[in-house]
Amino acid sequence: MLNKDNIQDQDFRDEEIVFPVSYVLKVIVTQNMTPERHSQLIEEILLRKKIPYRFENTKLSKEGTYLSFSIFITLINRLQMKELYGDLRSLPWIKLAL
Repeated sequence: MLNKDNIQDQDFRDEEIVFPVSYVLKVIVTQNMTPERHSQLIEEILLRKKIPYRFENTKLSKEGTYLSFSIFITLINRLQMKELYGDLRSLPWIKLAL
């Protein structure tokens, strides 16, 4: 899990994950650009990492401050997972990814 307010370098050592693994990635962003632009920037990361994906849902927070994306992804190994979360961490408008 990536949380910008409490960043920890978690490399999933304590988790037993069997690869390939498919799950819904939740990404919460600040509402500072259009939803289309946010999804485009997230999509660029997924394409660059060659991660199969499908955007499932987008929701605006009650106050309109945050936007959340649910993205179905498949990761092939631990390195790909670590690099994905590292790339997401580099984007200042992402508040949370899990």
